[in-house]
Amino acid sequence: MYSMVFICSTFELRDCQFSVPRSTVVRWKPFNSFSKVSHTVISLRKYLIPALIIIAVVAAVGLLFPFREPIQGPEIIYQGVILPVYAVPYTSDEGTTTYIFTQNFNTLQDTELPTISVSASWSIDVETNIVIVSYTVRVRASTASEAVSSVAEKINNIVDKLKSLGIPEDQIYTKRYSLNPVYDYDVSPPKLIGYEAEHTISVEYTDKELAAKSIDEVSSLGVTSISIAFTISKEDFMNAYKEALAAAVSQALEKAQVIANAAKVRLGRIISISEVGYTSIPRTGIALAEAGKGTQFYRAELGITASVTLVIEIIQDYVVEIFQD
Repeated sequence: MYSMVFICSTFELRDCQFSVPRSTVVRWKPFNSFSKVSHTVISLRKYLIPALIIIAVVAAVGLLFPFREPIQGPEIIYQGVILPVYAVPYTSDEGTTTYIFTQNFNTLQDTELPTISVSASWSIDVETNIVIVSYTVRVRASTASEAVSSVAEKINNIVDKLKSLGIPEDQIYTKRYSLNPVYDYDVSPPKLIGYEAEHTISVEYTDKELAAKSIDEVSSLGVTSISIAFTISKEDFMNAYKEALAAAVSQALEKAQVIANAAKVRLGRIISISEVGYTSIPRTGIALAEAGKGTQFYRAELGITASVTLVIEIIQDYVVEIFQD
């Protein structure tokens, strides 16, 4: 028999008043006048069937629609600024990393000459004008053919979307492709449990707004990760460096002339010129899509610096006095 319990906090049973339906059976346990809590058992049969129906419906819904984790968006990987020339890391701090991309040192031909050595540097900030976006799709399946076909289907959907946004197909290229077996290493010997296929395509955008829109549109097409990097063309990079280099040499010559005038000597030929090219890359980020807003990019700049050292011959003018008897 199913019943419900009503608890009456009272000194006397007569003080605990309640009403019940006619079909309700009320039972109570005798107690003395010093009891402060009375326990009354009331059998409410008419609530039994609705309760059982509710329990059955909840159980059925749980079996038909088990809990699933929400679908996560693609992983966003920011790669910073990619240099169009080969460079070696030189220094790094919290905000920037500095690279050396060129070095040229000349040795002195004649160390017996009187010389002066002067150094100068010149920097130019150049805004990056190219966004490189890479879209990666990674799929695991029980067979190699299933993994390959699933990746191909998703990549084709991404390419179709990019083309619909006005990106020519010849500007979309494969950056990486792989197919590898997957093993369970918790057993001995390792057991083959499937295959993993991965395909990465890349697009170079000169329009940052189009790049941001493409990221927002492609994010819902099954892409696993999206990599973003900024750069400039090699021609623009070298033109900026040449401008900085010419300014650095002019500044070094001006400094040498100031030193020569103060020392009352003349400048001769240049014995050697040493050059070092630096570029500083800020750790610039991106603004991901928010509710009601699309992805936006922050301004990303390269600091290009030319540093030169000039070794210049100095000429001392001597005054010869001739005495006649």
